[in-house]
Formats: sequence, C-alpha cells, structure tokens
Amino acid sequence: MQLLPNQRHFDSVKELMDEFKKASDAQNLPFENDVNKPFYTQDEGSFETVLSKKGDKILIPNSHSYPILYRGQTMDYGACRCSLYRDTHNEVAIFMERLRQIEFEHIIRTHPVVENFFFKNGFRVSFAGLAQHYGLKTDMLDLTTDLAVALFFATCQYNRTMDKYEPVVDDEMHTGVIYAVTSLDYFDFGFENFFDNNLQVIGLQPFNRPGSQKGFAVLLKPEEDLKACKYTFSYTRCDSDYFYEKFNKGDILWGKDELADLARPIAKQSIFSRKTFSEAFERYRPKGFSKTKLIDSLNDFNIAISHKDIPTCFPKQKCLSAIELWNSVQVKDFCHQVQHKFWNEEGHEDNKVRKRHEFRTLAMLGETEMLRRIGSTYKDTSTAHQEKIEQSSPVVKKRKTSYDSGWKKIPRRYELEKAVPYLDENNCKIELKETVK
Repeated sequence: MQLLPNQRHFDSVKELMDEFKKASDAQNLPFENDVNKPFYTQDEGSFETVLSKKGDKILIPNSHSYPILYRGQTMDYGACRCSLYRDTHNEVAIFMERLRQIEFEHIIRTHPVVENFFFKNGFRVSFAGLAQHYGLKTDMLDLTTDLAVALFFATCQYNRTMDKYEPVVDDEMHTGVIYAVTSLDYFDFGFENFFDNNLQVIGLQPFNRPGSQKGFAVLLKPEEDLKACKYTFSYTRCDSDYFYEKFNKGDILWGKDELADLARPIAKQSIFSRKTFSEAFERYRPKGFSKTKLIDSLNDFNIAISHKDIPTCFPKQKCLSAIELWNSVQVKDFCHQVQHKFWNEEGHEDNKVRKRHEFRTLAMLGETEMLRRIGSTYKDTSTAHQEKIEQSSPVVKKRKTSYDSGWKKIPRRYELEKAVPYLDENNCKIELKETVK
C-alpha cells in the first residue's frame, strides 16, 4: 500500500503538484468522481463543524477528505522541530516561553467575541494554536491541508524586520522543501482521537490566520522531529510571484490584525504577573523546581514576577469597536463559512431512519479516512528515488504506524455529502449590553 510519492527531488512545482494530486485522488471513494463533483465538492474557504470526543465544536477546514497534510519551508534545516525546543532545552528558558503563552491566552479569553460567542456556543478555541500562528514559541508545528498554502511558505521569504513575506527577486533557480504527513500517521487507537491528540485541528478561530492557512498542528516533545516524508523541488521567481499574488501578497495568510499587534509585545515581555506565573507553574512546572527556585532562576533570564501587575487583557477601549465589527461585517462571513453535514442513524431491524444528528464527529472522519487508506490505488511510477534529498541532509523517516487487528463495526448511516450553512446571522450577533458593564 502506497499513500505518498517516493521521497525525492522534483524539477518543478508543477511536477510536484501533479504527483501529489495523483496520490490524493487515488484515495477517493467510488462516488467521488468527475460526474459527481457538484454533490461533494465543498465551498472554497468554508469550515465544517464537527464534534470532539468531549462534545465541543471544532471548525475543521471543509474538505471531502483529509488524506495528506503539508508543511512548506524555504530551506532544509535538517531536523524539523517545533520552535519551543528548537534553540534550547533549558527548562527555565522553555518555561519563560510558557509564560508568554499564558499571557497571550488572557488576551484571547477576554476578547468580546471569544467571551460572548465562541465560548457561549461551545466552539473550541485553540490557545496554543493561536499563539503559534501569531509568532510565539510553542510545542506545535504548523501543517495545512492545502498544498498551495504550503508552497507559498516554501517559495516566499519571511522578512522578520517588516513582519511580512516577500517573493524572491533574482532570476536564479531556488530549492524549496515540502513535508507531507498522512492524516493517520499520528493516529492513536480509537477513532475518537482522530485529529484530537498529537495531531490536531486548528481550523477556523476567532482570528484570521489559522483559518486562512487551513491550519492543523502536530504536538512535538523535546528533541522529537516531525515524522513525515520530505521532498525538495526547484522553483523560479515566476513560481514565487504566482503564490505571492495568489494569496494577495501574503495578506490572506499573514494578514495584520488586532491580535498580531497585541502578540508582538508579549514576545519581548520581561515582567509577568503572579497570576500568570501561577497558571504557568500549575500547567508546565519544570521538574525539580519550587516556585521560589523558579522565580530566582527566571531572574537570570531578566524575567521578573510582579505581585502588582495583572495579566494583559484585551483592551477595554477596543471592546466596543470589536463588537461592532463583528456584528456589522464579520458575523455575515462567519455564518457563510461555517457549515455542517447532518446525518441520520438507520434502524437495526426495519432500516428506517431513527434519529437526525446535526454534526459529524472526529471519529466519523477517522473511520472514513481509514477506508480511504485501505482502498488507495496509488503507486509512484517514478524511477528517481531520494536523489537530491540524500545529498542535502538525512531523510526524515516516516513514523511506523500500527493498528489494532480487531474488527470495529460501524453502524449504517446517511450523511450529507456537501456541507451547508446552518447559522442565523441575527442569532450570532452580540448584544452590547452583554459586554458593556
């Protein structure tokens, strides 16, 4: 059974994209063909509401399948590790970044749309995922379902000073890197853990970046590398310009918003409140450290804990404008983007429909992806194997995945194949009296 192309160098972007399309199409179910496309092809930029094992609502990038996740880089750094552990394994330095994550979380929690819509309606907010997408160091590594998004990050350079992405400007031939992970590579026993354990959905959040990037993430431990297949490819200035313009000069994927402005100072913050410290200590206490010892050790990194300071919150003076923006503009887009696939149970004896469910579950997605894997007809017929990759750096070895050999019975059900909107704009608007106190 083959699910991904052989690890190797591609001579062009088109060659790479064509091969991955073949790999993805080979996992289509029988009804997913050109004739039936109108019935299962999802709306561009939409998200399906699915339920986690705990019952909270996750807004996953809407797709008829999730066979492959991608990551794009302009350079091959060898080991592919998360930013939190990339430069240091010092426990105090790592805890310092955890303080920044907690501080950032306080801002998100106090945003009026998060407080008065997302939380009240049971939508999951990924605090670590947002921290990762807005430039803080975390134990997550970004992935996406969209190969074009990964190719943007592989062909456009990040300008740290300007905090933006730029296309290459010379006429040389460049080399980019694409990592590919099949959706079941980090699968743990029990379909209920699909996309809800080490491999997670970030999806649509109260802020733009993760949704625009069709974001997923994998949680990594210290010194753990991404388990994936790695490919290099050649690209030109023309290729870089194409993806740069496709995503509106990068603004669609890396747009500036109020959260980006609030995250930037936290990345350099040196004084934290006692409350922020206590929350971080409770969640991420370094082994062998008491609070007193940890505070003393943080001083060596010029980090101080203050009894007077309070955690950073979303600015109160901006709450009213944030609500007005949500009610007048954002809620309309949100209700169009957010969709569902309702489904019906089938009776055991008389085969009659028994109960309608409004949302699919992550476990149901996992069951379908397992069927795709079993039925895959893909085979890479190329004769070039790993030629350029082996010359540049060690190949990233794919994780060996095993599955329970026992049988799992999946009851028959009827699912809507094309997701549809279900939210009412008026019901999603926030009343000003809820937040003005």
